[in-house]
Formats: sequence, structure tokens, C-alpha cells
Amino acid sequence: MDVWENAENSDITKDNERVAFLTSSKRNTWADAYNELAKHKGNEANLKTIADSLLIMCLDEETQNPSDTQRSMKDMFRQMLTGNGSRFNGSNRWYDKTVQLVVC
Repeated sequence: MDVWENAENSDITKDNERVAFLTSSKRNTWADAYNELAKHKGNEANLKTIADSLLIMCLDEETQNPSDTQRSMKDMFRQMLTGNGSRFNGSNRWYDKTVQLVVC
């Protein structure tokens, strides 16, 4: 099964179970959480894969009507930078990575 098909067929992960949220925490909080997660072998491999990657791909659901001609550049920038917050796509941003490719 490819990544896209897997994402489409997977159950939705609860917001409080999304590791990416932790990357927006205070630095020491994220460091403690990272170390705790890395104690588990499967997590350690996944965290290493993320750390070694060149970029992160964020698959966003559109939060506004894309045909809205009045949509401001500010709204589009907020979507790209933060995913429009935790109520929308903010939990799929990995703030430790400099490059994030956002697909809406």
C-alpha cells in the first residue's frame, strides 16, 4: 500500500496523540518528550528517519474555499506556516525541520 492510500484509509489520530504537536512546545519540554519517545525501539527508528530527512511533507485539508477570490495573502501564509492552528492542520507541522512542503 502506498503512503497516500495508507493515509486515506487510516483512522484519524486524535490531536493529543500527534507527536508533531510536541515540536511546538517549549524547547526543554520537547527535548524531554523526544528522549522519552526515543526509549522505544520503533519510535527511535522513526525519529531518526525524520531527523535524517531533508524535508517534511504536510498533507493539509483545505480550511477555506479555494475558489474564494477574496482570500488574503495573510490567510494563505497562515495556512502554510501553521496549518491554521491546532483545530485544522497545525498538528502535522514538524517545527524542528527547516523545510516543510505543504500540499493543500
